[in-house]
Amino acid sequence: ALHIAAGDPRVKRLLLIEPLVEGKAYLHELQVRRKVLHKWLAMRVPVDVVENGKKYLDHFGYLISEEDQELINSWNSCGIPVEGKHIHLYTRGASASKALVRKLAEHLREANDVHTEELSRTSDFWMYSAEEPLFDELAERVLNCML
Repeated sequence: ALHIAAGDPRVKRLLLIEPLVEGKAYLHELQVRRKVLHKWLAMRVPVDVVENGKKYLDHFGYLISEEDQELINSWNSCGIPVEGKHIHLYTRGASASKALVRKLAEHLREANDVHTEELSRTSDFWMYSAEEPLFDELAERVLNCML
C-alpha cells in the first residue's frame, strides 16, 4: 500500500495496520516463531523444504521460495519516498516489530501528516483469534478514521 501511495497523487489517505517495515526482520520472525512452536510441540520438522529440487522456507504449510525470500529480504519501507499523505499507522501493544514501526513513523513524518495508535494489548503469540478485542477495536478505529 505504501509503494502504491508513494507513486499516486490521487491517494490522499493511507491506513497501515501492523505494516511490514523490513523484509529481513519479517522473515527472521517467521523462522523464529516456527522454531519456537515446533520446539514447544516437541516436533522435529526441518525449517526448509525441498520440492522438485527447489528449496523453500516452510511457514506452517505456506512455502516461500528462495526467490521470494530474496525479494522480501530487500523490502525496506523506510526507503520509500512518500509525501503529502494523511497516514494512520496502527500497531498492537504486543508487537515484536514495534521499534521498526516507530522507525517507519519517524520516516513518514518527514513529509506527511502521520498519526500513530497502539491498539489494546493482545496476546504475545502471533496467532489472532476472533475472541481477541483487537478486531472490534480495529474496525471501530478504522471506520472513525475514514469518516
